[in-house]
Amino acid sequence: MICGSCNSPFDAQAAIVSCNSCSMSSGCSKTRCPLCGYEMTLEPGLIGIVRSIGRAVRGLLPRSASGADAAGNCCGSISLAQLKQGESCVIEKYLEVGHVRKFLSLGILPGTYVTVLKHSPLVVLRVGYSEFAFDRPLANTVQVHRLAK
Repeated sequence: MICGSCNSPFDAQAAIVSCNSCSMSSGCSKTRCPLCGYEMTLEPGLIGIVRSIGRAVRGLLPRSASGADAAGNCCGSISLAQLKQGESCVIEKYLEVGHVRKFLSLGILPGTYVTVLKHSPLVVLRVGYSEFAFDRPLANTVQVHRLAK
């Protein structure tokens, strides 16, 4: 399965372990991401099969055809710390599992549009009407797609 919030793949067995803390653990039609705790409905069997076939096919394609470089990053993807002042981007994914909850608690989800207000000494972002400051090591764990000006 793939988490709808942090886009991290996880297996059903890990989801069962994370759901054990819930009082509705038996007879529930939902599952919980073991990485970020996001709760979602279970995929029907056919959808899971189609997704696994798609992943297998993507693994057979050459890297240039699948849109990824040797490190597995999407074309045009950089870290948040590499953006310059005034540049805008879209959050793609989080590279460090331990920092996912920090960003999710602030409402900075994958697919969120972000503008860099300040680049040094901290990375200051504008997300909607809010502004957040992150240190450089934390900003390096966020993979973004740069938007054209």
